[in-house]
Amino acid sequence: MTCGSCGGTVRDTAKFCPWCGVRLTAVPEPQETETETAKTEITAEIIPETAAEIPQKAEISDKETENKSELGLKFDSGKQLFVPDMSEKPEISKKDRKQRQKSERTVRFSPKIGKSLLIAAFAAAVCIGTVFVIPAYGTPFFKYTNAVRLFRGGEYEAAMDIFTELGDYKDSAENVMKCRYGMAEILANKENYDAAAKAFAALNGYSDSDEKAAECLIRSADILAEKGELDTAMSAYRSAGRADLAENAARSQAAKLAETGDFFAAAEIAEKYSHDAALEYIYTGSLTAKDSGDLETAAAGFLKLGNYKDSARLFGECTYQTCAAEYHSGKFSSETVRKFYEMGNYRDSAALFTESAYENGVKLLESGDYYQASLMFRNSGTYKDSYAQLHKALYQLGMSLKDTDSASAYSIFAMLGNYSDSAAMKKASANGSAWYADGYTAADGFCTSEFYTDDRINVTCAMGTDSPSAPVTLVLSLTDSGGNILSAECENVRNSSSFSAEIPLDGVSAGKAEITVSLKDGGDVLRRFEVNIYDRNAASG
Repeated sequence: MTCGSCGGTVRDTAKFCPWCGVRLTAVPEPQETETETAKTEITAEIIPETAAEIPQKAEISDKETENKSELGLKFDSGKQLFVPDMSEKPEISKKDRKQRQKSERTVRFSPKIGKSLLIAAFAAAVCIGTVFVIPAYGTPFFKYTNAVRLFRGGEYEAAMDIFTELGDYKDSAENVMKCRYGMAEILANKENYDAAAKAFAALNGYSDSDEKAAECLIRSADILAEKGELDTAMSAYRSAGRADLAENAARSQAAKLAETGDFFAAAEIAEKYSHDAALEYIYTGSLTAKDSGDLETAAAGFLKLGNYKDSARLFGECTYQTCAAEYHSGKFSSETVRKFYEMGNYRDSAALFTESAYENGVKLLESGDYYQASLMFRNSGTYKDSYAQLHKALYQLGMSLKDTDSASAYSIFAMLGNYSDSAAMKKASANGSAWYADGYTAADGFCTSEFYTDDRINVTCAMGTDSPSAPVTLVLSLTDSGGNILSAECENVRNSSSFSAEIPLDGVSAGKAEITVSLKDGGDVLRRFEVNIYDRNAASG
């Protein structure tokens, strides 16, 4: 039916108009006549207190009808709506007025009705969820759909767990690989290239994962190379199948070091890709050191180069200049003497060798290093009074050993014969043995007590007894700082004869060592020598 106040269409059973809020009274339907079709009219009983709030209905124009406005569709302009006469207001008691206002508000805004509608809607939703959602929750379809949603949202790990649980449902296995791929990409985007490379490699060739793994390795290697961790970077480049990038990184690093003048460090890196390039860096570095006056560094560099270009000649020149400068300044050592010996006839090296040996022997004798002094006087040969100085050094050595090593003292005094009171000192040091030994150690013919691990010690001794005796077998033993023992035997040694034996030092521990000469039968020690052994590489470093 139609509201008589606003013209709105309402339900036949409605008591109030939902459009304007007035109470509705249904008018009985009139009988149809031939000239006019009766329509149901509704009388409106307007509450006096709310009549002023109801807007007056405006007359509908033909234009509005043509435009087919909402009101135009609802109302026929040719029909007049029934409007009750409101000129006389009936008397309404105060109690009835309040009751009507309350009823009107209740219909329009009743919280009770709203609450009922909410409860009804919630109950309907629960019913729908119970019927449709709950049975579907936990099914493969629902899990699959949820996993796809997580995957599209970039939550690869959570999606992967569900796809893994689904097993062979649809394309879940394929989606597991996609999730793992996505997780690896996230690592790469965060520049965690090491972890990303491992994650891509673990995909075993899925899609372009191998290429991605290589890319991540290369990026990781680039960062390592920039930090100077070249060995690790080169390893990563090679793992990525890019040996060319490894070589380029090494070349670049070597070039940077060379630009700063650190040619020897550049040579170490260049050795990783080219031995010839390393040699050239060492050669350049040695020349640079020579020109700057650092002859010792230059000599060490040319020594490493061997016969590369003119390195042998330059080594001799640098070594000679260094040793000559040390000798003439008076600040030289036994090592300086040895270098003159090794230079042979280069310039006046042979003459400087004997002179420096003698001068060094004098300094060692004065400092109380009698054994090393005796070796230096052996090296100086016939220069000045070297022979007398040798006896003096040996006598002082015997006296220093008389109370601590009587066997060695006895041997020294026995070999000195009638020098000073050596005969008396020999008797005072007698240990009951008829054999004695006097000797020295040498490396390549140079008498010394200081050796390198690439040397060979040559122990030369003159043996004797107080009276003739049968030949014996002697044992020469070297005990290094680590307790290792190297031995050599000399058979058929007779009275007043000489013998020698060589002991290679490769594999011997650096540090102090002791050489003993003893009888094989009985084990009596006839003589002891103390020597020092150095690692040449460590010394040059």
